[in-house]
Amino acid sequence: MKSANLENWIETALPEPVRRLKRSRLGVQISRFHSRKNQKSWGLESSIELDYAHFLEWSAEVVRFVPQPMEIEILQHGRRKAYVPDFLHISTKMDRTVTEIKPQGWDKSPFLVEKYEACKVELAFQGIKFQVLTDADIRRDELHRNLRHLYPSYKTSTPEQVLAVFAGLSRMNNRATVGELMALPNPPTYAACAAFAYENWVDIHSKPFGLSTVLEIGDEHADH
Repeated sequence: MKSANLENWIETALPEPVRRLKRSRLGVQISRFHSRKNQKSWGLESSIELDYAHFLEWSAEVVRFVPQPMEIEILQHGRRKAYVPDFLHISTKMDRTVTEIKPQGWDKSPFLVEKYEACKVELAFQGIKFQVLTDADIRRDELHRNLRHLYPSYKTSTPEQVLAVFAGLSRMNNRATVGELMALPNPPTYAACAAFAYENWVDIHSKPFGLSTVLEIGDEHADH
């Protein structure tokens, strides 16, 4: 498939969110997430959904994704019901997968087990896969712990503050720890270092972020 045709297929296969979350419902905190992969921003209803958005954003196997993607009609207890799942993503193999995010223990509820089995069957007719993931599935590795720690700083730091990290590294032969950078005259802030690390830290998948974290700039670092 040619790149232009592929792009058109992706745009057609990946809908806009059917629910646009702009403010919190009672007891629900809305978080804003900006996706560089999709060049869009969305509201997400839980910290687990935010963490999964990070996973989709960083996964090399995911081409595009969207939250609140569609309304699915399912048959449960003899009644047709409408339900909006949490995410839809397209993989590098052009597979489409709908994901529902739930806390651990969801499968102890016969109602939810029946509901999501009905969703799986309904989506299979459309050639779409279905899965349920829990907070334990999403938050089990160092990458996601780091992303939870770094993303707030990435979201709030200004370009000028992040440029201070580049300036500090250029004064340290392009390589220094966060602590060394913060000990410089006119140093970058810890938050600015965290924002820099969110996009540029080579060990983000394997090591916890802190003052001893080594940051560097160089041609060997590709965009995530």
